[in-house]
Amino acid sequence: MLTDQIRVEHVLLNLFQNASDAILEAGRQHGKITVATGSRVNEAGISVACVTVRDDGAGVSADVAERAFERFFTSKARGIGMGLPISRALVEAQGGRVWIEPAEGQGIVHFTLPFAS
Repeated sequence: MLTDQIRVEHVLLNLFQNASDAILEAGRQHGKITVATGSRVNEAGISVACVTVRDDGAGVSADVAERAFERFFTSKARGIGMGLPISRALVEAQGGRVWIEPAEGQGIVHFTLPFAS
């Protein structure tokens, strides 16, 4: 399976926008967004690319992380709650997985996509 570059770009742009919003909503004038990539074998034994987007905003509680991919759920003052559900649909349509790691003082979102076979 080959990933669709446009879909991956859409997911990354959404995650960057969310990270930027989190930094601003935390009251920081300057913030840091970090992207890390790697690879591993997932639970099904498939080789996948791993991408992590991390920001130094206020962080994400376990409750918010659990609900973040629900349509129309948002923790933002001006959000509509569709960015993460759309991102999840785009990742899953390519055989991947996306999730948020709860953390104080930082937002951490991971997604995986299978390598071409």
